[in-house]
Amino acid sequence: MCTFIHFVWEYDSFIRMNEFGGHVAITDSSFQHFGSCGSFIHNRAYQQYTRSDSATSYDLVYRKASNTLYMASDAKYVSDQPTPSSTSSPFSCNWDHSLTSSKCYSVTISGSTFDDFDFQKDSIANMPFVDSSYGMQYRGLILSLDNFRGPISLRGNTFLNTGVNLRDCDVAADATQTSYQGSSTLFAGYGSGSYGGTKNRLMHINLISVTSHWGLFELIANTFKFNTGTSSLVTAELMPRQYNKAYFSGNIFKFNAIYTSGALLNIRARHVVSSDVLSTTPTASATGVNCGGYSVELNEFRNNHACPATGGGMFSFHCVNYAQSASNSVTDEYSAGTLSSGLQTTYKGLSGSSFSSASATSTTYNSVTYRVYNQVLYFS
Repeated sequence: MCTFIHFVWEYDSFIRMNEFGGHVAITDSSFQHFGSCGSFIHNRAYQQYTRSDSATSYDLVYRKASNTLYMASDAKYVSDQPTPSSTSSPFSCNWDHSLTSSKCYSVTISGSTFDDFDFQKDSIANMPFVDSSYGMQYRGLILSLDNFRGPISLRGNTFLNTGVNLRDCDVAADATQTSYQGSSTLFAGYGSGSYGGTKNRLMHINLISVTSHWGLFELIANTFKFNTGTSSLVTAELMPRQYNKAYFSGNIFKFNAIYTSGALLNIRARHVVSSDVLSTTPTASATGVNCGGYSVELNEFRNNHACPATGGGMFSFHCVNYAQSASNSVTDEYSAGTLSSGLQTTYKGLSGSSFSSASATSTTYNSVTYRVYNQVLYFS
């Protein structure tokens, strides 16, 4: 068992992924009192900018010298890295999401504790807005993975006392108003001219952010207590599940809170290519129901909270088209859409027996077996 206490770093990742591949396995370890503007593990590239602010005190001179040294050493690290192919790795592993074995990447975390990842952060009175083209719209304090080319498994972990330090619920209410959005955000001077583009998206800060993910995803038997998030604690935007399934099973959420619309557990399921979720009739064929291949079972939600005017609920599952974009791009909200009357009738006529022959994939943790039916969206 390893214990890590009192770490502070400005940005980037505590564990940096290799460009060609990498497997992270953490077991029975403890991480306490971490502070960063980055994430514990992320795979996003980032852009560096320099400013020529005047150093008018010894403290500012020291900071400027330290930052200059850091940027020079990091730039050398980046320039020394070879450029990987977009489709292959020099190692004997698979980048193709349709292949489920010998993956180039994986993240497996089990039996570990993550406590106080707000370390040395002050509360803020303005929600941060970002330029979405730089990949910072979704930020997970523990995991922040986008288009990650491998399985992600979180089993039996505990997440405590971590989140976004907003001053109060009025901050969230202001951020959702059109007249406010982006105009009074923190560090506005970094969002224009040579320091970036237009800050047009609310930054969604949570504990776990996984977006555009094709691989296996497991969130099993974890405990979340005394945490906060902008619009969720866990955001999972997953691509079609034909090859790899998704488990959200046996988790406990207690004494957590979110500020804006969303849910503590927020799942966005992408439907298969060239098929419309509002007009495609689900069948017991290989494709099954729209957005099938998920299991959400045996989760417990107790004593959680949200801001009264803006907060969301406990759990959200949204089935959207493969390339569908948000109806409100600033807050990342999607419209529900409307089924035709004919398709509504078809849905009402479906029953479990319609998919009785559906094959299942299963996994076992602590002697409990969890199943995902390949053609069914399973809630229990």
